[in-house]
Amino acid sequence: MLAALSRETGDIVWETDLGGSVGAPLVEGNTIVVRRIEENDVNYEESQVTLHGVDAETGEEQWTALTMTAGYAGGFYPITTTQEFVLVREAIDVLPNVQPMHAVSLADGTTQWTVDVGTHRGTYVRNETIYYAGHNGVTAFEFDGSRRWEWSPDASDRDVGETTLVCDHVVIQTGHLHESGSEILHAVDVETGEGQWMFEGMYGSERGFGELYGYRGRLLALAEKQAQLNPTNGEPVWIRGTPVVNSLIGYGMLFGMKYEDRTIIARAIPDGTTVWEQQVDGNVRMLGVVNGQLLIYRPLNESFDGSSYIGALDAATGEQLWTLDAEHEFWGHGAMIGSGRVYVPDRTEAEQDENRDILRSVTV
Repeated sequence: MLAALSRETGDIVWETDLGGSVGAPLVEGNTIVVRRIEENDVNYEESQVTLHGVDAETGEEQWTALTMTAGYAGGFYPITTTQEFVLVREAIDVLPNVQPMHAVSLADGTTQWTVDVGTHRGTYVRNETIYYAGHNGVTAFEFDGSRRWEWSPDASDRDVGETTLVCDHVVIQTGHLHESGSEILHAVDVETGEGQWMFEGMYGSERGFGELYGYRGRLLALAEKQAQLNPTNGEPVWIRGTPVVNSLIGYGMLFGMKYEDRTIIARAIPDGTTVWEQQVDGNVRMLGVVNGQLLIYRPLNESFDGSSYIGALDAATGEQLWTLDAEHEFWGHGAMIGSGRVYVPDRTEAEQDENRDILRSVTV
């Protein structure tokens, strides 16, 4: 079930029954793309997985695509969108680790092309080029599915990591050295695929990288410690040591949740200084910044006291602006902002036995 709710009243604006549990949505323009699974209670591997395209304004189902059995690995997963199509990676648990990736049209759900890729490490889209990081390196694809270039580390003593992104003139990917455990950054030219530089850090040190993000030409490393790195060589510009989780970027700031308490901290990106701190109710997750609001939600977790909710803080000051309690519980397997709304999977009490979720939509 998909449902859109008014933030002001909680009334249902529209609802669409997809006949199964829905996963984390992707929103592109006026289209919601969502993975739906109709579970087989006897054998999960025989469950049916389908991709759905839904009109974000009306809830009308526009198309379905890629129906297949879940198998051990879950069938397939949408990974990112362009203005033209959604990229969907099949999850196949066989060796060698080669998996099909499909480009599915947002307009009608038809498959535009399919290519073989490795285990997913990250995907980034810029200037009509798709940079896909697999288990053996990075491949640049044109929007028609043809390969522009491929890059792999030229040594057997290292592996690629879990993050890839485009920042300034390079594609940057994390990795690590086998013998020392050192975490490294690889940089590859976006146009040619030629290696540019490698920077080495250490796990647990001030130069551990965690997740990498690009923001207006700046390279940011968000792990327990937040840092800005120089995209020309990978070296730190500044480092802030307060341990945080669930980092997020927007409104010219870095946001993170402190380890030791339920406090969100906001730092200025240029120099890492603290702009504000705000304690919140529960161990929340941050969704993004829209119209100057930092959107947060508290997912279902039996270890927490209290109910699930969606809320918003003023991104500039940290002031709590509003909260909306879930009808029952918001689930923590994903949320997405788009078309002026935030979409969060929410399972109602009556639907739990049927393995069906509602996708709540809150206007922002």
